[in-house]
Order: sequence, then C-alpha cells, then structure tokens
Amino acid sequence: MIVIIGLVLAVSACGPKEGCPTKETVTSAVKNIMPVRFEIVSIAETSQIHGMCEVVIKIDKEPVIFYTDKTGGYFFSGSLVSTKDKTDITQKRREYFKTKLQ
Repeated sequence: MIVIIGLVLAVSACGPKEGCPTKETVTSAVKNIMPVRFEIVSIAETSQIHGMCEVVIKIDKEPVIFYTDKTGGYFFSGSLVSTKDKTDITQKRREYFKTKLQ
C-alpha cells in the first residue's frame, strides 16, 4: 500500500474557502507526490473533525484513504481513531469503499 505521511504540497490552485478542495486541486496535488495511475472516488468533509476532508482514491482496485485541509495544501495518511469508542474510522471507511469498488 502506498503511504503518504505528512507531505506538504506546493499546490498552485487553491480550493474553495469553504468545504473541501476541488477534484482538480486534489488530482494535481496527488500527481505531484504519486506518479501512479489513480482515480478520485470521493472528497468529503469528515463528520468527525470540522475542517478536515477525507480523500479516497482508487489505485488498481484498492481504495487509498488520506486526509487534507480545505485548501488541498497538506495531505496526511494514517488511521483516524475515535478516543470515545476506540473505533478505527479510517479502517471502516476503507472496508466500505473496498466493497463499493468491487
């Protein structure tokens, strides 16, 4: 699996001031750091953390989940875990998209 950890991106086009970055912004940013073929599956604000957006891309048939700020200027990957119920939210989302993409 491809891991994107704490990468700061130099993105020329910024996303909207509210909501998540555009598909074009995310596509450009991902291409800058991962020279692989991919498809954007979803870009949506997380319900858990205001201002953080979940990005799901598909590489081959596998969903890859990472997170970005509202501008698309910063990406990071890793598990988003709820301290309240110790749920790995990222893993649940990965499983959801894995079934959806088959």
